[in-house]
Amino acid sequence: DSDDSSHTFSLVSGSGDGDNAEFTIDDGDLRADDASALAEGDYDVRIEAGDGSGGTYEKQFIVTVTDDIVPTIASSTPADDATGVHESDDITLTFSEDIAFGSGSITLRENDGGFSDWETFDASSDTGGGDGTVAVSGRTLTIDSESDLHSDTEYAVRVDAGTLADTAESSNDFGGITDDTTLSFTTTDS
Repeated sequence: DSDDSSHTFSLVSGSGDGDNAEFTIDDGDLRADDASALAEGDYDVRIEAGDGSGGTYEKQFIVTVTDDIVPTIASSTPADDATGVHESDDITLTFSEDIAFGSGSITLRENDGGFSDWETFDASSDTGGGDGTVAVSGRTLTIDSESDLHSDTEYAVRVDAGTLADTAESSNDFGGITDDTTLSFTTTDS
């Protein structure tokens, strides 16, 4: 039968159905139930095609999943535009997925009548211009400056593109922060 509209497709039990529970078939299209929850790798499914006249054919397929989603900032402490931030608080950025260091810099900038670099951290060595450090644990980047921030001062965080990437087999770089408005905050007036 050459009329594709009469064909039906379904996931069926049998040899090679080990990952059927991760997928559905919707209007003839194989779809992941929750694509964001699928790890990168190969998945086995078994599909049956029916021709609408009682004839069927079953076959095992291997579906290869790749991660092509770049990490994004899910939250930060302090939050963007926060005020009253304590001068000794660490800065944390939580991402949408696990991250690792790439190559590049993370810069803490200070607004003292105009933004300028206050401390720059080298991702390859995890250290800043002084004794400050940056660290990654799972989804979280922590910035610990070498000394307390100045009181009643606005700060911004910049991240070079490629400084952070997800942990996928074929990693995806975080696009970076290239301005002083995406993540800025003001310390307390102590």
